[in-house]
Amino acid sequence: MPKNRTRFTEIVNTFARYGFGEIYNRGLGRQTDEEGAVSLRKSFEDLGPSFIKIGQTLATRNDVLPEAYINELKKLQTSSPAFSFEEADQVFFEEHKIHLDQAFDQVSREPLATGSIAQVHHGYTKDGHEVAIKIQRPHIKDELTRDLNLFMRFIELIPVAFQGIIVDPIQMVRDLRESTLKELNFFDEALAMIRFKELNAERTVIRSPELYLEFSSEHILVQEYLEGIDLTNPIRLEDAGYNLSEIAEQFLKATLYQVFEDGYYHADPHPGNIMIQDGKIYYIDFGIMGTLTKTHKNLLFKLLKAMVMKDIDQLTHLVMIVCRVHGEVNEIELHRDVGQLYNRYLTAGFYSIDLQEVFQDLLRTALKHQLTFPNEYILLIKTIIVVQGIAQDLDPAMDFMEILKEFGIKTQKSLLQKDLNVERLATHAGRSLYTYLGLGQKIDQALNDLNSDRTTVNLTFRDSKKLITLINQIVNRMTIALLLASIIISSGLLASNENTRTANIGLFFFVIGIVFAIYLLLSFIRSRRD
Repeated sequence: MPKNRTRFTEIVNTFARYGFGEIYNRGLGRQTDEEGAVSLRKSFEDLGPSFIKIGQTLATRNDVLPEAYINELKKLQTSSPAFSFEEADQVFFEEHKIHLDQAFDQVSREPLATGSIAQVHHGYTKDGHEVAIKIQRPHIKDELTRDLNLFMRFIELIPVAFQGIIVDPIQMVRDLRESTLKELNFFDEALAMIRFKELNAERTVIRSPELYLEFSSEHILVQEYLEGIDLTNPIRLEDAGYNLSEIAEQFLKATLYQVFEDGYYHADPHPGNIMIQDGKIYYIDFGIMGTLTKTHKNLLFKLLKAMVMKDIDQLTHLVMIVCRVHGEVNEIELHRDVGQLYNRYLTAGFYSIDLQEVFQDLLRTALKHQLTFPNEYILLIKTIIVVQGIAQDLDPAMDFMEILKEFGIKTQKSLLQKDLNVERLATHAGRSLYTYLGLGQKIDQALNDLNSDRTTVNLTFRDSKKLITLINQIVNRMTIALLLASIIISSGLLASNENTRTANIGLFFFVIGIVFAIYLLLSFIRSRRD
């Protein structure tokens, strides 16, 4: 492996040769997008597997690259050369101190598939189980880490090299390094498989292959070999007796369950990673997984609701919340552009919307206003676009946005019901009671501080009558809430009594308390709207 200085010189010379760098910016003139895209793709190819991986990842970033570059870099998906069986065997031996032919009953010498990070060999275990053996490309972690760091150094030294092509290229490479290096630890992928299997254990359609942990490690992953039907092969699916519309809807809803309910989803659902076997949807290759926090999911629900309600103000506000800001934003112009996007795509209805076109326009609009979407949302957008494309190829009549809208509303209601269960209400009531019980002491302390001149308070009353009314409302509500909390907790204790009569009385007052608590909560919500 060449030393850093030699490799850095190679990187600079390669980019310069294809029109990027100091030579290019000194007067050779700027290439068109099409010419520049071809040059960038050739640069990555010449620099080898690590840069091919960088280019493949960039091909998914519609938010930072123009469309011409995206389309050209997608050609890198088939550019990775295979490595020899002897090299694969050496990687396996270094991990397990045993050769492939000794660990397995049979292993194919030619790979089933080859990627920029790894290649897959077909084999059989000693007890006859058919497996796929994924082996990491030798030295790829060291090479990729080195090249990502040198690529960032190149951009820092020659910041104009990608001017007009990439917004904030340094941040882009940082994001790229973080997401790419996660894929290099196959043990993390094994843990992702285990978590995915656990989350989907109760679902009837979603499946994943069995994992062979005894053979898996940081650079090796062994899993059950599957021979299902590719989702992009409708003729084979129909010949096997499958209803394409049902398969399309099941696949779409499988993704939506993962996103909206689990907040943990398969984020690389290209056709080679999804197949149908025995009526089940099997996901394979868990190198790229998406994670959404509760905050992310809430923002998604709000975005969906704003779209349905045609609330341009809220849509604009949410875009500002979600995006990274790289400069001063003219919110009036942003509001106008978001409104134009909405009118262009959504006013005619949700049917047959091309999500890829919508999101590309949204990303371009964001870039225009020096806004970029965080990785979590870009990954989700990319996943949803791929899922929509596969589903609508199977069933062109599918109304994707209508299903998405209905699913989102249904899931939000389900989550709300979970938040309002008796156990949660009792917990919140207990916390409220604890807070209110300490409130008197805090008020007494504050009055003592005022009385002893330890505190100065400046008040300006613009409308004293309204203020007094508001204070009375707050005090009344606090008093009612305190009483309800006391009733719920005390009746809950009575309900657990061994005496049946006492328990029934306690249960009766517990239910009454819950009913009044919900009524009080709804009155708070109504008053906030007013």
